[in-house]
Order: sequence, then C-alpha cells, then structure tokens
Amino acid sequence: TDDQVTIDCAQAIKKYYVGITCATITPDYNNVHEFIFIQMWKIPHGSILNILGSSVFTKAIIFKNFLRLVPGWHNSIIFGRHAHFHQYKPSYFVVP
Repeated sequence: TDDQVTIDCAQAIKKYYVGITCATITPDYNNVHEFIFIQMWKIPHGSILNILGSSVFTKAIIFKNFLRLVPGWHNSIIFGRHAHFHQYKPSYFVVP
C-alpha cells in the first residue's frame, strides 16, 4: 500500500477523534527480507503520532498527595510517563 494504510489510519483518527493501535512489526533489515517488504518503512506508530502531532503514554501516574498550587483544586494530578521508544520529537522543559 506504499504505507498508505498508516496514513489513512492517522487521518481517520484525526477525523473521528478515536482510534486503536496494536503492536506492529518494527521494520528492520531482517524483517524486510523475511516478510518481503518493498522497503524498510518507518515505524507505523511513529508515523501516526507525527501526523496527529501527538504523543503516546504507556500509563498515567496518579498522585493524590501532591502539593496543589491552585486553590480549591481537588482532582488528582496525573503525570504521563512517556513511552520510551516514541521520542521522535522530544521537548525539554522545567516545571516551575
């Protein structure tokens, strides 16, 4: 499909605001020959994230006893732990 399936998937997620991805084969030299790929494609998950302009988190880390700087805030504060292999366009910042 010349990677069009991946692009169509990302466009559908953008349109309908929902999507499910599953584990895919990460193309490497051995997979290209084993599965007779036309070429070594980009990692599908990374392509989808780049099209969506987003990131993926493996799970939320919830703190109930974290100091709240906003008066009256009663909800949990959630930190997302970034999935290690999806750091295509990392940004670094210091939380004040």
